[in-house]
Amino acid sequence: MLTKTQIKKLKTVDYSTTLWRLKELTYFNRTPQFNIIIFAYLLYNKAIHFELESENIIKFCKALNMDDDVIAEFRLRELPTETWERLSSIRFPIEDLLAIVLFYEPYESLRYSGGGSITPECINKLVLNLLKVQENDKVIDLFAGMGDFIVDAYCEEQNANYFAKGISSIQTAIAKIRAEMLSKNITIEVSSTPYPKPEEGKYDKAFARYPLGIRLGSDNDMGELVRMMRRNDCSVWNFNQELAKCINDKGKAVAIMPSGRCINDSDKDLREDFVQNGLIEAIIQLPPRLFEAPNIEMCLVVFSHNNKDIMFVNAKDIYTRGRRTNCITDEQIVAIAKMTEAESENSKRVLCEELKANAFNLYPAKYLAKKIEIESGVRFETIIKKIKRGAQIPATMLDDIISDVETNCQYLMIANIQNGEIVGNLPYLKQIEERYEKYCIEDNNIVISKIGTPFKVAVVRVPEGKKILANGNLYVIELTEDANPYYIKAFIESEIGNELLDQASAGTHMKMISLDMLMKMQVPKPSIEKQNAFAKLYLEQAEKIKKLQEELAKQTAKLKQLFGKMGE
Repeated sequence: MLTKTQIKKLKTVDYSTTLWRLKELTYFNRTPQFNIIIFAYLLYNKAIHFELESENIIKFCKALNMDDDVIAEFRLRELPTETWERLSSIRFPIEDLLAIVLFYEPYESLRYSGGGSITPECINKLVLNLLKVQENDKVIDLFAGMGDFIVDAYCEEQNANYFAKGISSIQTAIAKIRAEMLSKNITIEVSSTPYPKPEEGKYDKAFARYPLGIRLGSDNDMGELVRMMRRNDCSVWNFNQELAKCINDKGKAVAIMPSGRCINDSDKDLREDFVQNGLIEAIIQLPPRLFEAPNIEMCLVVFSHNNKDIMFVNAKDIYTRGRRTNCITDEQIVAIAKMTEAESENSKRVLCEELKANAFNLYPAKYLAKKIEIESGVRFETIIKKIKRGAQIPATMLDDIISDVETNCQYLMIANIQNGEIVGNLPYLKQIEERYEKYCIEDNNIVISKIGTPFKVAVVRVPEGKKILANGNLYVIELTEDANPYYIKAFIESEIGNELLDQASAGTHMKMISLDMLMKMQVPKPSIEKQNAFAKLYLEQAEKIKKLQEELAKQTAKLKQLFGKMGE
């Protein structure tokens, strides 16, 4: 059993030369990167168990009591004899081999092994700071991957009882090997649904990082999980329900999940259930690019029982920049953890009543963003007569209804909106089916892009006798009679309007505006006379810009033709 001191020392070992040598010796066999860990494990045991016969790799595995399923998983029976002979003939540094077994993370192989994701050590440290694992605690890691969290947790507290469940058989096999090197107090198992069975009892502490970007069906052991994830009504919050169930009354759990799930409309009812039952203690907005992949905004959600409020923490700017990925230092980890205990500039405690008033939006930025005062401000929803999303039409179906000749039906996409104007010739449609009629834009409607930044806005003029169908990534808004669409468009395009739209959205890789947040966004509402007077000036200025752009295009074309006229 390795001590805490030994593990920390191993983390400082530079094993790059040994790792490169192992890869070089196995390259021509196209050995998966996972097997490097197995080879390091076997060579380490060969060095410390010199009394065991090791000429034949399978006999050596049997002598080490390696399970047949592990031997099969890593296809060790298929390994050419000469490859093992080359490997076993070299004396590698023992500390290098042990460090590779415990800490090497083959990122490339993870993409093809079924739902595995490596949690960076700095995130594991932050989670452990929040969980505060104690002696004799019963701790479980769900979606355990290769056991990186368990290794880091064991390094912090060796006298707890650890359990881990994985969904990938090959990664779980590596987690088992790592557990074997550490302690008998660690139990690892593979499961198609990695949640505790009722007979296992409750846990004191629990952790889960859900397998984002999973390749459905890429691992035979994942059948049940694959079926769950293919269901349209399955959400990360469904997984969170299972996570919260597994902790006892005084227990605590932490999950890593996409921030968009804290704000999206489809998960509102599930979030309400968590809030009303007092199951969420804190939500921490994490800094960008901490993970190797995927590049989306992530947060930590802390679960416990009997919470009357939720502490929201914005840690987006608390990190140390790296070349490929960023990290959080030990000092920054302590600072973030302290924010969950007391309110500060970047943390705020919000009562359930306020969360209910905000439709159970759990996005930290919503409650920590600076408050923008709008003169004569009202909620956007008070001047909206009707709001809808455009039509979700599959690409194959759209290809079938696009017309090569002019018709009275056209299709508006985000790409057709440039600098607040509808540009270019909109694609013509052969017809608009009756079921899609409700997604058509009416004259003077405002359209706002639902995804992507900067967000786009335009007022659409629909000629008489024409129909324009909106794309599914557009919000289509009809205003009340006491609101001028050009006045509202100008406000949304302004610096303040853009900031409010940003507050109403979530996501790093692809920001998305929440319908509920959009409806509650503050907009100015002076008298209709003032709005109309402003709109007149706005349109006059827009017309001047349009003429200048046309003149610029004309002069640019002349410039390009100038060289060809030199001989004239």
